[in-house]
Amino acid sequence: MSLDELAAILAASDPGPILALSEKEIEARGELGPESFYYLARWLEDRASGTPGKPGDPGSPAARRAGKLYRLAFDRAAGLARSEAGRAHARLLAAAGDWAELLAFALEHRASEGPDWAVDRAALDALRELDMPDALLAALEALRSGFPAESSADTGGLLLLEAWARRELGSPGWSLPVRALLLELPASSALPRALALLEGAEPADLPFSAAELRAARMRAAVLERDYGLACRLAAPALGDILSAASSPATAADAGKAFLYGGEARAAAPRFAELEARAREAAAAAGNPALAARARKLAWNALFYRARFALALERWAEAAELLGLAAAEASLPEDADAALWYGLEAASGAARAEAEAAKAKARAASKREKSRAAAAAAADARARRRRLAALAQAAAAWRAPARFEEPANELLREALRAGDWELVLDLAREIAPSLPAETAARLGYAAARALELGRGRAAGAEAREPAWEARSRFLGLAADPRAPLHYRALAAWRSGAELPLLPPELPSPAPPERLPAEEAFVLGFLDYGLPDAAAAEARARAASAGLGPESLRRIAAALAAAGRADGSIRLAAALMERPDWDPRRSDYELLYPRPFLGEYRAISPAPACPEQLLFGLLRSESLFREDVVSHAGAIGLAQLMPPTAAEVARRLGLEAYDLRSAPDNLRLGAAYFSGLLASTGRPLRAMMAYNAGPGRLRAWAAEAGNLPDDLLLEAIGIAETREYGRKIHSASVMYGELYYGIGAARTTRYAVEGGKL
Repeated sequence: MSLDELAAILAASDPGPILALSEKEIEARGELGPESFYYLARWLEDRASGTPGKPGDPGSPAARRAGKLYRLAFDRAAGLARSEAGRAHARLLAAAGDWAELLAFALEHRASEGPDWAVDRAALDALRELDMPDALLAALEALRSGFPAESSADTGGLLLLEAWARRELGSPGWSLPVRALLLELPASSALPRALALLEGAEPADLPFSAAELRAARMRAAVLERDYGLACRLAAPALGDILSAASSPATAADAGKAFLYGGEARAAAPRFAELEARAREAAAAAGNPALAARARKLAWNALFYRARFALALERWAEAAELLGLAAAEASLPEDADAALWYGLEAASGAARAEAEAAKAKARAASKREKSRAAAAAAADARARRRRLAALAQAAAAWRAPARFEEPANELLREALRAGDWELVLDLAREIAPSLPAETAARLGYAAARALELGRGRAAGAEAREPAWEARSRFLGLAADPRAPLHYRALAAWRSGAELPLLPPELPSPAPPERLPAEEAFVLGFLDYGLPDAAAAEARARAASAGLGPESLRRIAAALAAAGRADGSIRLAAALMERPDWDPRRSDYELLYPRPFLGEYRAISPAPACPEQLLFGLLRSESLFREDVVSHAGAIGLAQLMPPTAAEVARRLGLEAYDLRSAPDNLRLGAAYFSGLLASTGRPLRAMMAYNAGPGRLRAWAAEAGNLPDDLLLEAIGIAETREYGRKIHSASVMYGELYYGIGAARTTRYAVEGGKL
């Protein structure tokens, strides 16, 4: 095959000519290098499945031809193309059920390449299907020894193979791995497959009691989230399932079954009994391992007793039990879980108390003003109680990210209520114990509370609120850990400059011979596989074989190939490396302007600043023309078809294609320009673009006089909040990169409108 012939086939995206080649012709690669076998196989697989990166029917002609090409690549290529071809060939043989050929290939591969997790793991399935239990046990031992991390991640699958092999060999210990899957380990997809191993056997021949089998089936139902079935399976043998001999995992799944199956009231006393028996067993245990197991069982019983109390709205009981669970937890994640649900108990108690106070006020007074004042006071007291619970939990939690949402929820309620004192105290007491993003959010809101003249300065100096606010804004703007959204807002409020871009450094000339991994990744672009190139580059982005310069060159090549989405993601991965040396051009890769010519060709020109429009397109689609969201939004601007049709009617556009960049740009820009005109302020237009103008009006009415930067934080839909932050941040970067407009100026325009 000549290079021109290959180029024509790739351009037509038609696998027919490759499939029409005879076996002899396929082996005669002509002008192509031996690595071409690998890339053409990947290309065929993509065309066979219709979805890049997704395998198609293993029995299809394209898959069979891909398998042949992978084999040729393994035989004739070198380096990464050879090793990846070997893994892909083993994968296709397993998918097609060619077990004998797979086993022969795995032995050949091991002899020439040494141990390889992917190929050796596939060989285990071949040994199982070929009924070779002795060889399977030996291979299992070698695999676990050679690949401990990968084996741990595949514990369930390997235990299943071990159980089968030992049973086939008549080993009395064959049930041990099955027991681990059925009753001991956390439930996984291996659990129902372990149950299937027992099908057809007489109960007398099974080394499991009827209660244990019922418990295993209960756990399988929980795994499928069929909690009603799980309750029905567990109830007849509950005394046996919930015994001191039960595993902690089985007890936890029983707790889920009764909690989500609506049987919390009936299950609570049984779990109290289980806790008592497990504590007795722990005290009487003869060795540390048994004592630790019993203590974990007791903890699980205690934890689910607390969850039952929560479900029954027994707030005080739940809070007490969860406090004990947090104190007794042996694992950090268990302690955090108890603290998290403890916050839920505190919140439930506070809200119940507030509702009782409101009811009392309604009964005591007929004046609406008095009732409203009493209701506001009751809600304020409830928020204070929740803040106190958060502050107490903050002193003990281990994973701060888990507790961001309770803090954010309390902030939203305080903003909507204008409870500025609480906003200030929330930032002072909780922000230091939370991740940087939420800490910045709370810090910014607190400074705005001071600036608006409705709060008080914190600290011993009793400084003027406006002075204190500016001091906080300056600190936030200068904090490199804070998200750009809040740094830019702080720069706007303080009037400070916010330098965002490093100087451009000269890039070294590409080496005469590219590093092996870089050449391997770029090869996908030569064969019309930009998605595969982007995926391979991201998977290897932290590798020593792909240095920063290699990542930059690959990202630039993806952008040149029209795949800004891959380039953006790779630039982001580059910036996460510890050896990254920041350059202005890196940010140009992260914030590109594809389709600039198409946008500027729109006539009449949309009433939307370019930096804002590109921020929107980047956030909506990463500039993918063909992307379709789960909700059905299409193309660059992610337009819903009814919205696009309405805008097209207004423009007098009779025919359009939402997958066409010019059409999508024209319609998306017109729609966003209309929202800008109707709302008067870009941040509101962003919210309306995401959630709809009707929701925006409802949020604005509910929030009263909140400025738009705080309105964004107060609305109840997380997607819209994050959407506004992303577009604002991107528009700040676009303004700085291409238009000479600083962060403070862009942000003032986004929040207040007017002229940019």
